[in-house]
Amino acid sequence: MPDVGLQKRKPTLTSADNPSSIVIPNLVNNLATNKTVFKLGQRKSGTKPRTTLQDFHQLKEQCLSKEVLFEDPDFPARISSVYLKKRCDRTMTSQMIEWKRPKELVDDPQFVVDGFSRFDVKQGSVGDCWFLAALANLSLYPNLFCQVVPSDQGFGEGYAGIFHFRFWQCGKWVDVVIDDRLPTRGGELLFLRSNTANEFWSPLFEKAYAKLYGCYDALDGGWIREASEDFTGGVAENFKVEDASSDLFELLLSAHQRQSLLGCSIIPESSEAAEATKTIRGGEGEGNQGLITGHAYSVTNVLKLDDEKLLRLRNPWGTDDEWTGPWSDKSDEWKSIPDEKKKELGLSIEDDGEFWISFDDFESNFTHIEISYLDPESCLIEGVTDHNKKKWVLNTLEGEWVHGVTAGGNSDCSDSFYLNPQYVITLKEPDDGEEESCSVLIALMQRNPKTQKVRGEDLLTIGFDVYRIDKCEGVSKPLGKSFEKYCNTLVIESAYEAEREVSVRTKLQPGTYVIIPTASDVDESAEFLLRVLSPKPNYLEEYDQEPGLGEPDEKALIHRQPLSKSMDQIRTYFEEQAGDTLEVNWEQLKDVLEYSIELPEDALSKNTYRSIVTIMDADESGNIGFEEFKTVLNDVANIKAVFDLYALDDSETLKTSKLRQALNSAGYQVNNGGLNKLARRYGSDDDTMTFEDLMQCALLIRKFIVKHGE
Repeated sequence: MPDVGLQKRKPTLTSADNPSSIVIPNLVNNLATNKTVFKLGQRKSGTKPRTTLQDFHQLKEQCLSKEVLFEDPDFPARISSVYLKKRCDRTMTSQMIEWKRPKELVDDPQFVVDGFSRFDVKQGSVGDCWFLAALANLSLYPNLFCQVVPSDQGFGEGYAGIFHFRFWQCGKWVDVVIDDRLPTRGGELLFLRSNTANEFWSPLFEKAYAKLYGCYDALDGGWIREASEDFTGGVAENFKVEDASSDLFELLLSAHQRQSLLGCSIIPESSEAAEATKTIRGGEGEGNQGLITGHAYSVTNVLKLDDEKLLRLRNPWGTDDEWTGPWSDKSDEWKSIPDEKKKELGLSIEDDGEFWISFDDFESNFTHIEISYLDPESCLIEGVTDHNKKKWVLNTLEGEWVHGVTAGGNSDCSDSFYLNPQYVITLKEPDDGEEESCSVLIALMQRNPKTQKVRGEDLLTIGFDVYRIDKCEGVSKPLGKSFEKYCNTLVIESAYEAEREVSVRTKLQPGTYVIIPTASDVDESAEFLLRVLSPKPNYLEEYDQEPGLGEPDEKALIHRQPLSKSMDQIRTYFEEQAGDTLEVNWEQLKDVLEYSIELPEDALSKNTYRSIVTIMDADESGNIGFEEFKTVLNDVANIKAVFDLYALDDSETLKTSKLRQALNSAGYQVNNGGLNKLARRYGSDDDTMTFEDLMQCALLIRKFIVKHGE
């Protein structure tokens, strides 16, 4: 077959390769002006805290002024940056690896040569095909690419051996700074490299990603969707091909047209099947007609060619390991396709890892599909709205499970499940062409799993349940322990998996639903991100009570002990202590309070009494009057009552899991965020609190209400 439509390694992006048809040169880095970018390790960045924060521009200027090349102290040119600790054999591997800058490898290094391309991605000796498959997809969309690969760097004027890249981490964009010393063996790059020998954006990008997760070895094994989310902030979905609906091709076509990032893989059904395959690299094996099992592929195009449904895939190895069946590079099926059409489709008859395959053959061979859905706001894709006449609606909320307080475990943990954070979603508009159906994708992500991998920790097993509540009567906000007596309409029960993210795509009737995200076991702490994506508007908010002051409930009033003296006696004693000012200071307050109500000896410390005066002192005189004292007396009596009510048997402590109940009984309302902070500040290591701790919690809530107004 003649090489009709044969392309060079640096193909010009066509409308088929790049639906947004954006010209590569002179791209503006939109992210810097539209999104907050955190430094790696910065507070609230979603990454592991670091003592020293690295500013790319500041470090570059310092290197230029000193006429030195940057050497990254946070990711040094040592074996620990390559291998996980358990695999660092310093006597062997350290002698095998040399760290070299691009200028030591080639005469004329360039950051990008003739524009970036999916063919710039060729796998090295670490098993990160999942990362490379996502990176190849990223290169199809210039605006997405330039979000994570800033254009303000290179090997020309101003070169200082320093580069930076940006990644999305659980809701935040993070800037990662590296030097350009790359691991080599025998004068060749050890890991990712470009097919163009003097182009280095891709190996530098891989190094930044390895730094983000601790070392290159941490990238060994993963899912395409993880990297796709890290590159875009998209919402990902993973499912088995055999479990997909009959309209799978239409789903893939629609996702591609909406500029979603797609990937696929062939996962053996059992360990026996995996062992039966011929091992090529690590857990990868030889499959059917040139395909590789245990391996990730990019899906770089989806289309209908006349009546044929076709997908274009790319093996990130960038070699001749390609599909050899129908519609492969040299198959007879292409003979009937006009040359102009071949050129438009970018048919490349080379051993470059890229090939076409029919949808029927795809279904017969591939086991898993991964889709990362992109919303225009988060990804800044020019033309996406015009291209599709539609856009996704994405809502995001951050939350956390805190040991002993809001980590209630899964729904089998009936005594604590209701303690988990809760979120309400309202769906009002059915999908186009539907009367009673709203499509939604719900995704729950736990923070920083691969940094946990580097630290030798396991992922939590996570999942979520969804209940419909708009047709239920008697439900509280948030749902209480016995809510299922009033509301048993469980509509979604996700799988519980030890994955970074668990997601469910489904259709629901218009209505109001409560999402309860959980870790599988009680008292497992983690931060998480909850995201809801839909073609029509969805309304997501925390399903929780607002901080506030109310009246104590009946349980507290029943357990409240009587005052030691009558109110007239208390007033007289107060005035005696106050003197002419008619106000008392913290020491006098202690005396009057102990006169008025029976408290354990030294129940409240000097600092607590001072806090009471500070909060109740409306005129900032440093003292409080009798009306203010009555409020204090009432609060102390209520707090003492609920403490006695909820305290452990034969104990002077209260479990932090009872904190919300105790505060609510005493007339104090607090949301999950406040509850977690109070438990961290006043809870002991054994998840208990003293009476004084509970009193301090009530004081902080009152302080918040006074400051912000009810």
